[in-house]
Amino acid sequence: MIWLETIFTFFIGLMGARIAKRLKMPSAYMIGAMIAVALFSIFTGNAAYPTFMKNFTQTISGIFIGAGIRKEDILLLKKMVVPAVANVLVLITYSLSMAVFLYHFTDFSFATAAFATAPGGIVDMTIVSMDLGADTGIVSVLQTIRLFTIIAFFPSLFSVLLDNKHESDIPEVEVQFVEQKKGSIWKTGAVGIFGASIGYFLGIPAGPLIGSMLMVGLQNVTTKSAVMPLKVKFVAQISAGTLIGSSITASIFLSLREIFFPAAVMVIGYIILSVVMGFLFFKTNQLSLSTALFACAPGGASDLALMSIDYHANPAIVSLMQTMRVVTVIALYPTIIAVITNFI
Repeated sequence: MIWLETIFTFFIGLMGARIAKRLKMPSAYMIGAMIAVALFSIFTGNAAYPTFMKNFTQTISGIFIGAGIRKEDILLLKKMVVPAVANVLVLITYSLSMAVFLYHFTDFSFATAAFATAPGGIVDMTIVSMDLGADTGIVSVLQTIRLFTIIAFFPSLFSVLLDNKHESDIPEVEVQFVEQKKGSIWKTGAVGIFGASIGYFLGIPAGPLIGSMLMVGLQNVTTKSAVMPLKVKFVAQISAGTLIGSSITASIFLSLREIFFPAAVMVIGYIILSVVMGFLFFKTNQLSLSTALFACAPGGASDLALMSIDYHANPAIVSLMQTMRVVTVIALYPTIIAVITNFI
């Protein structure tokens, strides 16, 4: 039964993607699927997209991104250290500042406010917050709103910024996914699934994404034989949009009235911060503007990496910077919040 519900939910996402494409919306496949499934979930409560579909989405996303990694991209990774560290420090500082603000101006406990505004994953932050006595309902809702808002509205904002800014002498080479390249799609898929399995069983954040991307990237760098049709990207985007949309339930939608103020403050702050950091990295020749904007936005690693391809950004760099952010937050946040909570 769950398979039938999952297939039908994906079909709803597919229809939404097709409509969004006809309306020429930015990142139409992901956003169209997300909005259609979210509406279906809110009005019927029957949207079903199990957790294992998250692993599927991350795996095919990683395979597609990995197929475009070249030696030039490997050499660029050492340039990511400064932007990645700076971005994580700024986001954590902002999140903790927001937590203090909400702690004083709402009824949230400090732990609840901190985990609700943390630039980490929805599931990760919700689960970890349980150990520190946070209100997991509020944490889950605010984390979902952050992710949904970023995926839904950032592409339109980025389109305006990128259209008004002509990039020259960009510090990274644009990734091209050439379907005519010699190689086996099945071999590439097998390599990706093997890497995704390693990442999953190691239990690292976004493990299937990172594992499949690194293994296929290694295959492409050493043999230049990694190939993956462009249609795979569309499937990954629709699946990602369906996954996010299915998390928007009627209860979350109705709760917006009660948490509108903290949600609005958090989202607006993240938008401003992401744009400022993106332009800073671009002006200092750390990254191209498109790559910098997507790398600094606090969304999902696979979602933003897939979306960034449509804007000629480097998805490998976007994915790795996003993953470094999530890993750092998961590793450090619980200890930081525990110390501050005890102090308060």
